[in-house]
Amino acid sequence: MRAALVGLVVLLAAGPAAAYPIDAWKDTGIARLEAFRLAQEGEVQGIVLYWGAQLYTPEIQLRLSARPPFKPPAPDADFTQKLVEVLGDDADGYGIAVIDISDPDAPLYAAHQPDRLQNPGSVGKIMVGLAWFQALADIYPDDVAARRKILRETIITHMGEDAWDGRVERMLMRFEEDGITIGARVRHNSGASIVSARARLMLDEQGDLYARIGSIRIGTTPIPSWVVSLLGQGDVRPGRMRLGPGALELGDGRVARLVAIRTRDQWVDVAVETVSQSQ
Repeated sequence: MRAALVGLVVLLAAGPAAAYPIDAWKDTGIARLEAFRLAQEGEVQGIVLYWGAQLYTPEIQLRLSARPPFKPPAPDADFTQKLVEVLGDDADGYGIAVIDISDPDAPLYAAHQPDRLQNPGSVGKIMVGLAWFQALADIYPDDVAARRKILRETIITHMGEDAWDGRVERMLMRFEEDGITIGARVRHNSGASIVSARARLMLDEQGDLYARIGSIRIGTTPIPSWVVSLLGQGDVRPGRMRLGPGALELGDGRVARLVAIRTRDQWVDVAVETVSQSQ
């Protein structure tokens, strides 16, 4: 029931993998890193990343790893003033600290209201990530390769082992003004093929989410869209595929329902309303 909405939330929440080197696709299994790398080299269309996000693995150094314990110096007045100027008229609403360790022997520290108590939304994510990494360290205290293998190959999803077909080696999804372009490299007995499709997201009279399939190609060979009805599973009709109910039970007696959805350049616009579960 939740497949369509959960998948959509993942797509909307997925942002640049800025915490990883741009060449770390094979080490991490994060395919969008390879998409970012290809975009920087002009091989595919995509956003241009800031210089720091374009660094390759050999260029990234943990500058303070040999200096435990590290204590920040006193705040630098000029650096702090520049930080406050960046915040502008909203400076009073922030508590922020920045440290520049370009020169580890002479770090610069700026702090504006560093004791201000705030609870950013990502704190919860950090706690989950910390628990995950600590569990791996407890299980494999001396085997970093085993930890990396689990991080690279594990897919955590509500759909279990059926979430990803092992024959799909790589996948690309692009949101455009007139729909979605989906491409996949699929492995088979005689090698591998590129399968691509054009689709539009739509809601039916019951509010369920569908993809209306406009064209399908295997390599450069066009395939009639009604063929999907012969290959698909579940509620697949000629020319369209049901993605799932456009409703999600919130667990408090309410239901979140999709009321509109559209795509545009690299975006998906979604309108959702909450109603009583009895309605």
